[in-house]
Parts: sequence; C-alpha cells; structure tokens
Amino acid sequence: MTDLIKVFENENNEPLCSGRELHEFLEVKEKYYQWFPRMVEYGFTENVDFTVAQNSATESTGFLGIGNPKVDHALTLDMAKEISMIQRSAKGKQARQYFIEVEKRYKKQPDFQIPQTLPEALRLAADQAEIIEVQKLLIQEHAPKVEFYDVVAESKGAMDIGQAAKVLNIPGIGPNNLFKILRKEKVFMPGNTPYQKYIDKGYFRLVELKYERADGSTGVGVKPVVFQKGLIYISRKLTEGVWGK
Repeated sequence: MTDLIKVFENENNEPLCSGRELHEFLEVKEKYYQWFPRMVEYGFTENVDFTVAQNSATESTGFLGIGNPKVDHALTLDMAKEISMIQRSAKGKQARQYFIEVEKRYKKQPDFQIPQTLPEALRLAADQAEIIEVQKLLIQEHAPKVEFYDVVAESKGAMDIGQAAKVLNIPGIGPNNLFKILRKEKVFMPGNTPYQKYIDKGYFRLVELKYERADGSTGVGVKPVVFQKGLIYISRKLTEGVWGK
C-alpha cells in the first residue's frame, strides 16, 4: 500500500499523522492556521484526538506578514478519517480509505498494554470493576423487554444520547455511563462520535449543533443521535450481558 500521508507512532504505539500533511494532501485552499481550528469545532478534543507540535519554521498569519511559529498537530487516525470525510471531496474520500487500510494493519497487532506502574494497574482494575458493577445492574434490574419495545415503537425519528438513556430506562445507566460503555465497546470514538460502520447500519447519525462562544460568536459542532434500530441494538447488547465482560 502506497503511503499517501506519513503515519507515525507515539510512545504508546498509537498510529498518528500530521495535520499539516493531511491539510496539504486534501488541497485545502484555506490557510492551515485558519482551517484546523474550524475542524476542531466538529467535536474534537486536545490531548484526546490530537496534540500540538511546534517547529522552528514560521508562517505569516496577519495582514502585515508578521511571522509566527509554525504549529502542527499530531492527529489520531479516527480524527483524520472524520476530517477527510468532512471535506466531501475526491481527495477526502481517498484519504479516508487510506486511513482505514492503515488501521487494518494496526488492528492485527494486540492493543492491550500491560500496566507498567502500580497507579496504572489500580486504574485498570477500577475501570473493570465499574463496568462489571454496571452489568450486574443491567442483568438484575432491567425493565421488561415488552415495555421497552412499546416505548421504542412510540418514538419517532432520532433522539440524542440523553433521551436514549431515558428510553432504555436501565438502573445505573445515564447518559455519561452510556457514552462510556459505547466508547469501551468501540461503537463510539473517543470524541463521542459513532464509528462509520454503525452510521452505515442506520443506528446513528451525526447532526450539526450550533452554539455560542464566550465572545458571542457562533460555533458549529456535531452530536450523535440514535435511531430506533440503534436503540434496539444497544438494549440487546446490554441486557444480554454481551458488553462489559
């Protein structure tokens, strides 16, 4: 496979790519320092989906041509795929397919990291215990399935995760826990957006969300919504105890 965009690894052996190299490959006409912050508004988080890097080169970022340090970003492949899809161009489609192929190569490698310190081991144990406790609640206290399907049948269109948690009506599963489980089971990405295959199945969709910044300007982000098929899928996985093992 030809390397369209260089992929490198961080200290945790996670594949990353350069934001500037992706920007150049996509042939975006907008300057990088203007384009990248706009991409971040789609719901990405610093130190989760990307990290900041700076080099000694400079670029002009003002009408006076004053040079500022050139900033680059190391992107996760999930973020790179999402950004490529957002471009809605032939180059964007090509980049997204490229990152999917790169991911397939990495998925062949084991991704479990053995804890190296006592705090890491304790954190891992605590996370596992929390998920197991949640699953006990699901099995013991879940409302009758007939009642659930009645509620789902009455719902129209799509709903956000908060509404979905209410419809599921499972003790101990509010929006935050539901997000956590969906991320753990690789249904959602770290930035709380669904993986493309679950969107293609008709379980979820991303909708634009406008919000007001502190300076009064308007920003645009995205949030996931769940369709009836997605609700039924989530309910089945939770009540059957498939998730969280």
